[in-house]
Amino acid sequence: MTLFRALLCALIALQAGCAQLPASEQPGTADNAQQARKPEPAPALPSQDLTRELLYEYLLAEMAVNRQEYGLAAQLYVDLARKTRDPRIARRATNVAVHARQAALAVEAATLWLQAEPGSASARQTLASILISSGALQDVRPHLEVLLAGGPEQTAQVFLQMNNLLAHHADKAAVAKLVDELAQAHPKVPEGQLAAAQAYWNAGQTDAALTATGQALKLRPDWELAALFQVQALQRRSNADAIAFARTYLDEHPAAKDVRLSLVRMLVASHMYDEARREIQTLVQASPDNPDIALTAGLLGVQM
Repeated sequence: MTLFRALLCALIALQAGCAQLPASEQPGTADNAQQARKPEPAPALPSQDLTRELLYEYLLAEMAVNRQEYGLAAQLYVDLARKTRDPRIARRATNVAVHARQAALAVEAATLWLQAEPGSASARQTLASILISSGALQDVRPHLEVLLAGGPEQTAQVFLQMNNLLAHHADKAAVAKLVDELAQAHPKVPEGQLAAAQAYWNAGQTDAALTATGQALKLRPDWELAALFQVQALQRRSNADAIAFARTYLDEHPAAKDVRLSLVRMLVASHMYDEARREIQTLVQASPDNPDIALTAGLLGVQM
């Protein structure tokens, strides 16, 4: 069996180079590339004999991928994952099933992956994403709760990613309710309040979005991202309200460059050119060597 074990390990290690699915089709690939997530510990691998039959089925599955017969490949890989309980096989099965648009197989494969590697945030997040795409919003909740319980840094990160994760669910009001309930379970986490605000915004519930963003700013007053979202939400109500908020925020946080840029744009849109020029001058003086600010100031100056 040693030869078969060595062959299989080598094939798994080389599969990224010889039979990789397009990156855009792999669940969570884009998000993971943007995250500074700590590497997960190596999973515990099952102790079992790797028979000729298992190796043969593995090779058949990879041949099916190479021939772009993804439906067949998904079935073969999920069957292998059932038999081996190997998290590497289950992960590969998940990716292939997602690529094949086989929802039931994708859910089963991701579930097997999580069972084989219960401490993997990647496995849990991938399963949650597949469940959301399948419309099973309530089935996602326990997985989100586990992810949110992973410590302060992970809790904040999960909240910031949450609306991207839930974006494909059609019932935006139900999503907003779920996110708000999760945020209420973490009342001292500003990222939770901002996530709730974004969810309410997506559901068209502006007042609730403003309330949640206001709470986020109470928890973290100097958080410019939340202030920018408040400006955006207020603009849905009126430009005057958004301008008033930006002015007040800048009085308390004069170094908030992005909020000041947003204020300049709103002033130009409202034909308040004298004040806009003063704000542009403040920006340029504060960051004379910033080419982005200089370019933006120049473009806005042309409009006045």
